Amino acid sequence: PGWANLAESGGQVPAAGQAALGLDFNTDRLQVGTERATLRFFSNDPDAARIEVPVRLRVNARPSAIGFPQLAGLGDSEPLVIDLDTAFGDDGRADGEELIYELLTITDPSLIDRTATTLVGNELSVALVPDAFGQANISLRATDPQGLSRVGAVRVRIEPVNDLPEVARPFVVSVEEDSGPVFVLLREFFSDVEDPNVALTFGLGTLLPGSALGPPFLDGVNGQLMVGLLPDANGVEFVPVRVFDLDGGMIEVDLRVEI
Repeated sequence: PGWANLAESGGQVPAAGQAALGLDFNTDRLQVGTERATLRFFSNDPDAARIEVPVRLRVNARPSAIGFPQLAGLGDSEPLVIDLDTAFGDDGRADGEELIYELLTITDPSLIDRTATTLVGNELSVALVPDAFGQANISLRATDPQGLSRVGAVRVRIEPVNDLPEVARPFVVSVEEDSGPVFVLLREFFSDVEDPNVALTFGLGTLLPGSALGPPFLDGVNGQLMVGLLPDANGVEFVPVRVFDLDGGMIEVDLRVEI
């Protein structure tokens, strides 16, 4: 065939001897796949006047990256899983042969937890860093059984989930009896994953009847609360405070006033 040529077309072999023949292959015009041919040798040996040698040539190609696969999810979600055989292909593989995958780099380790991310066979499980969101690329290498490889990437895009504000420290103030109004900077007591403290706004719930506290005054935008004390009041009272983030998330927490 045109893709296989013997270096020599004839020669002599001494009795009980042997000779090596060079067979050259040329795959320039061949497609990926398997080519077959038969070499026939004729000699004056009456016991083996004709010998047929089957030749099989397998034309391989590097694995190919199929598009640019993306994994999308929400922050704080379970690990994202992808079958890498859907991201890489290899026309030169024989039936039953598998690509071998290797994780190379992650562009944003603040989004993806490298230590908890696993690659088993062709399944990549991507673990996310809690409360993180954004975009990152995972670089991988796919290698076929013949050692040819291709580097590709999987893009991970995580949308933020609105986390509610949280109490950052005990929401308690202590004052002396008949000491006058209590002033509280509410932002000092709260935090939020997505929003800075200065973006939080505040409101008031309903005070319980019979409270020893006077009518509260709240600057909800600046987070400043003033609570008056009734004369001779003492004990423990509670002021329900509502905390709002930029996305409309709200929690209600009781401010404990110890008199």
